[in-house]
Amino acid sequence: FNRGASGERQKNWSEIIKVLQVSNPSYVAPMLPVMLRDVDSPEAEAAQKIIDDMIAKEENAKENAQEDPAMTKMMLEFDKLRAEIDDLKSEAKLKNAKAEVLLPAQASSTQTENDGGEMPA
Repeated sequence: FNRGASGERQKNWSEIIKVLQVSNPSYVAPMLPVMLRDVDSPEAEAAQKIIDDMIAKEENAKENAQEDPAMTKMMLEFDKLRAEIDDLKSEAKLKNAKAEVLLPAQASSTQTENDGGEMPA
């Protein structure tokens, strides 16, 4: 079963993530590990390792926070800030994806103008 080229899978995942970001942003974070495992690239493996490390640190911190109410408050604030960062990252990815769609259209428009307005046959 051929799942297609890695680039094509990345493109498909990008579209899925964009739709989820708009329709239900809370679904994006759980989908990232699935996406990273499917993409099969060194960058995806590095990102997955970072996510795994952060999750492990958070779990350890939450276990310790149960013993200390002040730590619990800080963890809640941390989670809130992390969610805000995730939202900003998602917005940036969405804007970058839109720009990638627009840039080729602008480039072909500029090329047509540079060629004297003639379209290639």
